[in-house]
Amino acid sequence: MDEGEIERARAGTSDDPGIAAIITLALQVHREPTSITDAQVVALRGHGYSDRAIADVVGVVALNVLTGAFNLLADLTPESGANA
Repeated sequence: MDEGEIERARAGTSDDPGIAAIITLALQVHREPTSITDAQVVALRGHGYSDRAIADVVGVVALNVLTGAFNLLADLTPESGANA
C-alpha cells in the first residue's frame, strides 16, 4: 500500500470505490448507524462484498466501540512502550 492510500484511509476514503464504500459503512456504523440504507448494502454486494463480510465490518466496529467504552470506565490505558 502506498503512502497516498494510507493517508486516504486515515481520512476515511480510498481511490478504490469498493474500499471507499466499505470504509463509509464502517464510519456510519460508528457515527450514525440509522443512516445505513438497503441501497448501500446492495451497492456493497455489487462491489463483491458478501453479507458475511458486511456483517464482519459491523461487528468489528461495534466491538471496538464497546472495548473503548469499557477501557474508559475501567480506567485502563495502554502500557507505555507496549507494542501495538
